[in-house]
Amino acid sequence: MRILQVISSFLVLLWVNACHPPGSGGPLAQEDKASIRTLEIPVFENTTEAVLTSEEAILRTTDAALQNLITKPSLATFAESFGELDRIQSELVRVWSRLYLIL
Repeated sequence: MRILQVISSFLVLLWVNACHPPGSGGPLAQEDKASIRTLEIPVFENTTEAVLTSEEAILRTTDAALQNLITKPSLATFAESFGELDRIQSELVRVWSRLYLIL
């Protein structure tokens, strides 16, 4: 079993090095490192009104962000478009998961 773990770790290392050769910034470029969020303990809503307020706020924020993404110039790259879509979805899921957990 241990040998399989060593082999799989080695294969992952080879794959990462193949995709990100030395000098290319590695798997996390400097600009990506700045965007990594630290672990935060969420503040849970403790009333029905607070849950509804959080739900309405994230829906408004998500809708506005999606509208902003749609109205961007068509020259946006694939990575920019899907990166922004991923960020929007991440925020929505973060709030939704917290609300789902307490319901």
